[in-house]
Amino acid sequence: MKTKINAKIKPKRILMTSFGGIGNTLLFLPTIKAVKDNFPKSEIYFITSKKPILNLLKESQYKHNYIDKFLYYRFNRKQGFFKKAFNFAKFLRKHNFDIVIVCGEEGLFSALSYFLAGIKYRVAHKYNFRPFGEIGFLYTHAIKRNLNKHEVEHNLDLARISGLKIKDKKIELNPVKKWHCKKTGRTIGFHLGSVKGVEEKRWPFERFVELIKKIKKDVKHNIVVIGGSEEKDIKYKLEKLHLNIINLIGKTSIKETAAIIKQCDLFISNDSGPMHVAAAVGTPVIGIFGPTSTIKNRPWGDPKKCLFLQKKLPCYGSCFTPYIGKINCTNVIKKECLKKITIDEVYDLAKRFLK
Repeated sequence: MKTKINAKIKPKRILMTSFGGIGNTLLFLPTIKAVKDNFPKSEIYFITSKKPILNLLKESQYKHNYIDKFLYYRFNRKQGFFKKAFNFAKFLRKHNFDIVIVCGEEGLFSALSYFLAGIKYRVAHKYNFRPFGEIGFLYTHAIKRNLNKHEVEHNLDLARISGLKIKDKKIELNPVKKWHCKKTGRTIGFHLGSVKGVEEKRWPFERFVELIKKIKKDVKHNIVVIGGSEEKDIKYKLEKLHLNIINLIGKTSIKETAAIIKQCDLFISNDSGPMHVAAAVGTPVIGIFGPTSTIKNRPWGDPKKCLFLQKKLPCYGSCFTPYIGKINCTNVIKKECLKKITIDEVYDLAKRFLK
């Protein structure tokens, strides 16, 4: 059995890495906090290749007393595999890290980079679903993924195999920015899209539209729709319907989106990063799930405020490979699992927060 890190050294600098999306990063925050709780005198560094995520965490009032420094690294996609790995390792060597703890599936490239950087203790997950997936030999501490655990618990396993004690599993995010709109009722936020390539995660557009109409019909609530620039197809479709909503798709940064979601009374979303933002800022959220796992990806937080819906069909699990990021629906009726979730089912959950 490997020696527990906290029983062996007193690290000066610890690197926490997250090169995934905002959802992945938020679900890694309890692990970062656990590391700081166990090594209060160590400098905790956080690195990402996505500036919007860096800015959100850096400028938010998120009790960042446990992240001491933020690093941004932009990879040169034109460079070959080994040159890119060498350059990344060279960048890391300047900081003399004692430990690196890796969030998510970063693959052979990252494992090699951390090894070449001379980081003595390297902690990560193992994967067995792709070529070179079992790269645990490049890490000093590695643990296999368990698909029957939530991602927060998966990430905390990295702290556990390092011998660290876990005091708190909460995710809390308090954006500095404020969003102001004239309120005549409650404000309900919506995210109708998903990142490019996984459109199979989207509840049908027509269902969202009918749900919005149903909510607005009962009481004059404010409806706000957010989304990224890659979801402008949804923006244009909504504009043609003249629904009298606030359509902010493609108009806000991640920081602004987080501020908007925080001031909503309810947020309804597909399985996506904004869904996790809602849970993190404390806004009641309803996640609509299709082929992806609610065990792994459900909104994390108070179960009375973090709700979700899913209809598992016999084909469940056959079209989605975790950590690959691709969905291939083989059902004769495309997206049947999502189509079986009715407007009334979502509305009935929403009514709990609209009274």
